[in-house]
Formats: sequence, C-alpha cells, structure tokens
Amino acid sequence: MEKIVTLINNGEWQQAQVEFEKLSLLGVENTDEYAICGAEIYLALQDFEKAFSYIRLGLQHNYENYELYYILGKHYARINCNQAALCFEMATFYAKGSSDHNFLAQEFENYKKENSINISPISIVIISYNSKIITQNCIQSIRLFNPSDSYELIVVDNASTDGILEWLTEQDDIHLISNNHNTGFAFACNQGVEIASKGNDIFFLNNDTLVPPNAIFWLRMGLYENEKVGATGSITNYAGNGQMVNEDISSFDEWFDYGTKINVPMQNPYEKKLWLIGFAMLVKREVLNKVGLFDLRFGKGNFEDNDLGLRILSAGYTLHLCHNSFIVHFGSMGFRQNPSEEYNQLMTENHQKLIDKWNQDVLYYAHARTELIDLLSDEANAPINVLEIGCGAGATLAKILYRYPNASVKGVELDRKIAVLGSNYLDIRQGNIESDDLNYEKGSFDYIIFGDVLEHLLDPDAAIQKVLPLLKSDGHIIASIPNIQHVSVLLPLLQGKFEYKNAGILDNTHVRFFTLESILNMMQRNSLEVDCISYTRCEEDIIEYNNELYYSLTKLLGEDFEKTSKVYQYLVKAHKQ
Repeated sequence: MEKIVTLINNGEWQQAQVEFEKLSLLGVENTDEYAICGAEIYLALQDFEKAFSYIRLGLQHNYENYELYYILGKHYARINCNQAALCFEMATFYAKGSSDHNFLAQEFENYKKENSINISPISIVIISYNSKIITQNCIQSIRLFNPSDSYELIVVDNASTDGILEWLTEQDDIHLISNNHNTGFAFACNQGVEIASKGNDIFFLNNDTLVPPNAIFWLRMGLYENEKVGATGSITNYAGNGQMVNEDISSFDEWFDYGTKINVPMQNPYEKKLWLIGFAMLVKREVLNKVGLFDLRFGKGNFEDNDLGLRILSAGYTLHLCHNSFIVHFGSMGFRQNPSEEYNQLMTENHQKLIDKWNQDVLYYAHARTELIDLLSDEANAPINVLEIGCGAGATLAKILYRYPNASVKGVELDRKIAVLGSNYLDIRQGNIESDDLNYEKGSFDYIIFGDVLEHLLDPDAAIQKVLPLLKSDGHIIASIPNIQHVSVLLPLLQGKFEYKNAGILDNTHVRFFTLESILNMMQRNSLEVDCISYTRCEEDIIEYNNELYYSLTKLLGEDFEKTSKVYQYLVKAHKQ
C-alpha cells in the first residue's frame, strides 16, 4: 500500500492503478486506506463509476472517514456544485480533532466563494407531546451526527405533562414554543415554520424517531439533486407509502445500526413519489413559500402530508424518496395515547377531507403495483421501454424507474384530473384506450401493462389488438385481472346474491368478468402466448365464506376448484406468438 500512496502523491496515476489492481487481486482486507486509494486513482483517471464504488465501499466500512467525503465532494464538483459543497461540509465536520480540519474548513469556504452555491441550512421542526425519553433521544441523535451550523432546532410542545417541557426549557440550542393545549400536528408544525430562520429549508421530523449518521445529509443531497426537487423523505422501519423497509430486525438498536450501514452513497437512491410521509420530510423553503404550509382542516393529524405533497407536485416540483436515508421510527407515539376507535375515526374523517379538497380519491390512483413490476425480468441497468394503460397517477411507473434507472416509462390514464397530476412528474397522457389513438411509435415497447384495466372495458380484445403493434417483437403484455370465480363472489351468487360494490371484484365500474380459462382463451385468440400466470389471494374473504356450502362444493368439484376459488386476482405475462 505504501508504494501505491507514493505513486498517488507523485501523480503517477496509471502506475498506481496497476499496483492497486495487483493488490485487489490478492483479496486485501477492506481498510480506509484501501478505499481512499481506489477512489483517488479512479477519480483521477476519470473512471467515475469505479471511483464512486470505492467511496461507497469505504463509507460502508467507516462512515466517519472525512477523506472519503472530501473525495466525494470532488466527484460531485463535476456535475453539481451544491451537492459538492454539502460533501465538503461533512468532510469538515468529521475531520474535527484531526490535523486536517483547518485545511478542509478553508477548502470548504474557498469552494463556496468560487462557486454559485445555493444551499440553505435547515430548520428541524419537532412536535413534542409527552414521550420524554424518546424526544430526548431524538434530539441527541441529531446533535451527535450533524454539523451544528447546518441546522437549528425548533420544538413546539403541545402541552406535555411528563416533564419534557421542563427539559426543553433548559436546552440552549432549542427554539421552543410552548402551547397551553394540544393544537394538533399541522398547526404546531406551522408554528415552528413561522419562527424558523428566514431562508432555511424546513425538516419536519417526528419526535418518535432516531436519526442515524448521515440520514439528514443524504436528504439534503437529494433535495439539491436538481432545482426541480421540492421535497425529500426517508425510508424507515415503520411507515406507509412504500417507505417501509422489510428486514428481519427485532430491536430499535439493530434498526439504528442498519441505518448507519445503509446511509451511504448509492448510484440510484431516488424514487419519485406523489407525496412523502411527514414523519421525516425535508422541504425547500422556496417551495413552502410557494405552496403554503400544512392545511389546518386536517386537525390533529393524518393526510396533511399527503395534501402537502400533492400541492408540491402540482406546483411543478418532484418529491424524492431517498433510499440512502434511513431514520428509525417508533411509530405514532402521540396517537397511541388515544383510544384506537378515536384514531380510526380521525383517519376516516381526514381521508374524506382529502377527497373533498381534491374532488377525487387520489389515494385510489396512487398504489404501486409491485406484483406486476416483479414480472419484469430484465437486468437492473436495462434500457427498457414501458407503457402502462390505466396508470393512475403513475406510482407503478415511478417504482419501475427506481428499479430500472435507464428505463423509459409512459402512461395513459382515463381520468383527466389524475392524468394531469401524474404528468407533473412523469410522461402521462389523458386518454381512453377504447376510443382514442395511441400516438406512440410502433414496435417501441418492451412491456405494456394493464393493471386492473381489462375488466373495465367493453371490448378487452380490441384494446389488446390496439396495443400489440406497439410491442417489440419480443415484447410482453403484463396484466392483472380479477377472478369472478373467487369464493367471495361465487357463494353469494349461489345464494341468489350478486351486488356491486365500491371496490373489489364486483366494482361498480367492472363490465367484463373473467375466470382462469377465459383469461387463457383471451390471450390465445389475440395471438399471445402465456409465459407465466400467478395469482394473489384475499384470505379474509375465504374466512368469511368458509361454510358448509363451500366445503360441499370442494368435495363435489375437487382440488382444482378449491385452488381457483381462492384466487382473488390473476397476474399474467404473455408475448406475441
């Protein structure tokens, strides 16, 4: 390693690469010095992908390595001076106590003077309502792992009675608002924003969180990825909206360690979202100034974050879920102090308020169909082209873009308002598959997706025939289709009941119904060969109708009937014959 360092110091990059690759072949143990040498060599040789991989490797090994943040800053300096400045800031922070600190601090100041840096510190707005120890730990985790001059702490206390207010009063670095009653989440957050330093970006953070190293740093990196990003959010162990990580981890200490390991550089960390969960959401101040604060109609909380996200999106900004920013979330600590019946009622009422405000149940159109995405079989870097018919607001397409960063995705949505909303961040058009022309290039798509669409059409075969010319010769149709033979429909039918509902297999808008055999027949008569067919189940419906009649039918009709009657929806992947 000493020889390689000498070659690097002498600027002999080609020879340093030769010696470094010899060392790599020996399976040298990962060390800070090894990662730094690899990053320096490949950055100098302009092999930026390899340089980035060694920076990532090194920070996975030691997240406090200030030299790697400095190299990361030089990497970003080619493409984004704001992100570079954030890296130099972290290099200076982690270098405290070292002989390099003053040098790095001066380098950081010089870089800001020589470049048009447009980054703001953040005001961290936390709402406190009892949960003393949890709130204290949250604040301490922020203090430990973030440069003190990069943020200010604002806590709004909603009439706590467990001693946390007295503790907050004693803290010199906290701007405190003390309410004499519980004003609710939205009102308190807005109070916090009002006293924040002018120009600061705003980080809404639940008090029932722990912030691992670099979680806030990567949120800020995401926020300044480009000028169109309006807000960023974290992944976590407890949340909805596709922000929850599923890992076999049982303790919050283990989740904290998990976050420390995952909060590192990633080649493709950002997933576009319609909104972000407000437990940890960073918003540019200029965006808040433009779209406004939380809507107070949502009272104590829930759905105010959905509404804010939709307003940010409608204003022409994007929202990024940062998959390299993990924050531990204990989960709804404030609401857990209220009876569950009251909480459920609040959820129902606020959901209706969101529907009333937007004149649409946007949530209905905002689910990513991961079970359909799983049928895409390409390598992650493949430049696939995808068209989704009935794409809603684009959640599935956005998830495809995250999994396949080189993909091109397009969507067609019948509902005009939803199509307009989705068009703010993806190529989504309003259109009717049955009556409108599809003005796309013939033979251009690898996949065309019908996610719960064919059952809504008067002539599903005509729709399939309409899109087939748009498929590449080796392209695929992917569809999800509900099963009319499901027990929840079949048993009531045998008892003389066939009632439409607001959702499900007997959705009010369904005009065509399918069984497994009719699906296979439809594919065959449209010159499609089925590659695979899988299914989803809805066990609640099976339990509800698990009665004597059902057992009699299974005994009479056999094992095949029992299997198909438990299928709620079929997932089909087919190609042109």
